[in-house]
Amino acid sequence: MKKNAVIVFVLVCFAAGFGCKDKYDPPIITPQTGYLVVEGFINGNGPTEIKLSHTVQLEDSSDVKIQSGATVVVEGEDGSNFQLYETSSGAYTAESLPLNPNTAYRLHIYSNGSEYQSAYAKKIATPNIEAMPFARADDGVHIRVQAEDPTNSTIYYTWTYSETWEIVSRYSVYLEYTHDSNGDISGVADLPPGNSPDTTESHCWRTEFSSQILTASNLKLSKDRLDKEIMYIPNGSIKLDERYSIKINLHGCSAAGYDFLQRMAKNNEQLGSIFDAQPSELNGNLTCVSNPDEKVIGFVEVADGQEKRIFIRRQDIGGWNYNPNCEQLTKPNNVDTLKAWGGAYAPLMYTDPFKTSIIMGNNLCSYCTLQGIHLRPDFW
Repeated sequence: MKKNAVIVFVLVCFAAGFGCKDKYDPPIITPQTGYLVVEGFINGNGPTEIKLSHTVQLEDSSDVKIQSGATVVVEGEDGSNFQLYETSSGAYTAESLPLNPNTAYRLHIYSNGSEYQSAYAKKIATPNIEAMPFARADDGVHIRVQAEDPTNSTIYYTWTYSETWEIVSRYSVYLEYTHDSNGDISGVADLPPGNSPDTTESHCWRTEFSSQILTASNLKLSKDRLDKEIMYIPNGSIKLDERYSIKINLHGCSAAGYDFLQRMAKNNEQLGSIFDAQPSELNGNLTCVSNPDEKVIGFVEVADGQEKRIFIRRQDIGGWNYNPNCEQLTKPNNVDTLKAWGGAYAPLMYTDPFKTSIIMGNNLCSYCTLQGIHLRPDFW
């Protein structure tokens, strides 16, 4: 299912000897531009980021329609207001907001001639993240997040995470392919002095972000203590081949906000057959002021955001069994051979001073940029 796709009912013909004969078009009318989707929360303890996009029709080939050029303002019941600025396409941010804990705030959005706003809400306190312990098990590594609210008032939590891991090429590349005017491999040459081996292809990093809706509730527990697994890394994963890091962004949410996220998760992740739960109405706390009949998808709250990052080295977990399946070949140094193997293998080095043959290594083990980028993260 596409992210932000408008969820519709699908009639399934399920009877012995009979099949679906006619296409069924559900009587659901959505605007051509899609519904506005608002993601994020007003952060009382760090950067605020609000992302704006629009839903797409199910037959649309695009995944998401980013909303740029909007005006996004945080407004307080006391008359205060703070503008967020578009720092990347569809993302509106502020480094910090001087929020008054006794004042309720809302989000006000002006976009494409329409006006939207969320309901006023007071800040939800979020306890500090105590720890993010990790443990090696038979099936891999498990990482948890732990936090406790001694006042037993947070109860509901949601979070996102980003994970980054280091990728080091198994082979050093001392040669490069040359190409003719048609772009075909015509030979090999030594890398320029000072560039050998090619370090831009030997050390990389890859970052991925959470894509699921992640929540937890302590409502049925005797105390408001969060102790939840947030990541599982299976044996043999490249993530722990060298060094790995994960950062979690955690904040509390209201009972209504938690319910909205639960329904959103079910609609996005659990549908797919006639035996699954049917789509529920996603009524959030946002409205279109200029057109009250227009739906807006999202639930914007005010909360203290908490974040924590940990690093795990391969030696911290007693070694790791990642197998990159590296392979080396020794081939004659001629054009036909280089053309035949050059697409999947990198030219590592000559085998002799006369350059009659070369050693080649498969690309994934020679060029780390096939799996990451050659840019060291600031936090590394």
